[in-house]
Amino acid sequence: MNRERCVLGKKTKVGAAMGVVFAIVVSVQGAGTLTPSGSPDQPIQIRNHHVNVVNNNAQCMLAKGNFSKSKPVKFKSVFLKKVFGLTNYNMLDLDIVSVLSDTATVTNAPLECSAVVYKLYATASQNSDRIISNLFDFNEPLPSRKILMGSKEYLQMAGMNHTNEAVRSYAFITLGTAFPGDEKLGAWIGEQYFFPSNPVHEEVFYLGVIRIGGFTNENIKLCIKDALHSRSRIKVLGAIQIIADNPDVYNHFLSDLIVVAREANTTFKGLGYVRSYRSLIKALRRYGKEVIPYKKHIELMRDNCSDNISRQHIDSYIKSLQ
Repeated sequence: MNRERCVLGKKTKVGAAMGVVFAIVVSVQGAGTLTPSGSPDQPIQIRNHHVNVVNNNAQCMLAKGNFSKSKPVKFKSVFLKKVFGLTNYNMLDLDIVSVLSDTATVTNAPLECSAVVYKLYATASQNSDRIISNLFDFNEPLPSRKILMGSKEYLQMAGMNHTNEAVRSYAFITLGTAFPGDEKLGAWIGEQYFFPSNPVHEEVFYLGVIRIGGFTNENIKLCIKDALHSRSRIKVLGAIQIIADNPDVYNHFLSDLIVVAREANTTFKGLGYVRSYRSLIKALRRYGKEVIPYKKHIELMRDNCSDNISRQHIDSYIKSLQ
């Protein structure tokens, strides 16, 4: 079932399901394995790594890590072929300027669109002052910053209409990375979040884009507040991570975080229990001594917490409020 959406004032069609950002699963508590969906290869062993989770079940970017495999393989080639579907595709011959001039490429020539999104993300990564990690080892010549800045509408189209979920996710990641704080883009993202009948995973996806882009308009604030009070673990966690990573931008949600703390034991049950508490404490720490008047609520969170490791983290935080 298709729905109409607007790309900064222009209508376009978007399928009902956005899906998860990558077709991969990453362990976020200690070393783990990473295998592209449908890959016949052995999992890549992550010996030593840091994982920056942009939002739960929505998008993960791997920072520097030491990867080993039973047979030599470039990390780039795995994702280029398995995730972006660009097997045997020569991007050196790709005319990015002409592709950007025709947004029909998104649906009529998805292979070319995938290659363009791939290269625009590389350009955004190298030119951005945002802290983001390069998932790929880029060898191909990259488009200029000027071309990247002219790709906003194209990336919006790709983010909503491309057939590959990974391409859609990277189109939006690129938007957040290349245009941080962009008012019109932020307003548009806020509108997409509140689009009628959005599934939860799609709302979580937009929270991840907000986290990267640091957008600040009133719609964005409503998105964060809505997520914090949703009692949906993945939405609550997504909003908490936005606040924790951008303390100077989102510095007026302390009372909302206290409400989350009071309900945390119920909200955070399930996968990622410890990580959820750690993220909440990280966000609360951003407010320093302002949390002291709410100390009894933090103590209640500790007393209700059914996880021993999380209780220790909370108790350590309470002591720091003395």
